Amino acid sequence: MKKLLFAIVAILIVSCNVLPKKKTLHLASSPIELGVVGEQSYSIQKKAYRIFGIPNYKKKIKVSAVVKRFDKTIYNRYLKSIKEISSKKTVNYVDSIAQKPTFVELQILDKVGVVNAINHENTEVYNYIKSNYKSSLVSKVRVVMTPSNFEKIKQANAFYLQTLQGKEQYLMIYQDGKLVDKLNLYGMVTFGYELSSFCWELTNRKKMQVSTLLSEGQNCNENSKRNPNDLLEELTKSKFKF
Repeated sequence: MKKLLFAIVAILIVSCNVLPKKKTLHLASSPIELGVVGEQSYSIQKKAYRIFGIPNYKKKIKVSAVVKRFDKTIYNRYLKSIKEISSKKTVNYVDSIAQKPTFVELQILDKVGVVNAINHENTEVYNYIKSNYKSSLVSKVRVVMTPSNFEKIKQANAFYLQTLQGKEQYLMIYQDGKLVDKLNLYGMVTFGYELSSFCWELTNRKKMQVSTLLSEGQNCNENSKRNPNDLLEELTKSKFKF
């Protein structure tokens, strides 16, 4: 009964075109990477994120990379996630031991760079999100890494997301302005993620474009719309006035 009520509430929230604000990150039930585009699906059994597009970030996108320690709640979510995605457990958590294992939280900071990349360099992704207004972008992930990669993160002071070698997403690691390493995101185990939704606006030439990315629980401003079809309706009405 509780699962049924949850599913009904989730559907009602999504139908309002706004991603609900969450206190915790979504649980990854399939492999997922920072910066990909897709749609969150809801069912009575579970939630899942379906990836439909991988934007090509030709220019570096500024991200943050913060090393954090597991607590019991986060560790249990990690265990549940790797069970869903059939991934091997690489983290051991003992409540009685003071030194807890760590994970890394990656978050997109340069939302303007992402918007520009989608509007001008990713026609297929642009067309997809234009025709699927419920689509979203993975803007934050929690990942586990090898000990050597953890050390690289700790010693660096700047991080970027960039697409290399076709459509593989890399975390570019810089120290004092110098590239010291790059890590393929595909090789990391993601167990939690956060989503951002798109707002649309009309340019001066009456062309639709993505105006901004919204965090979960936020609404578009009065000059933009979550659903680009609403802009089309306004454009059509204005034409009839003339």
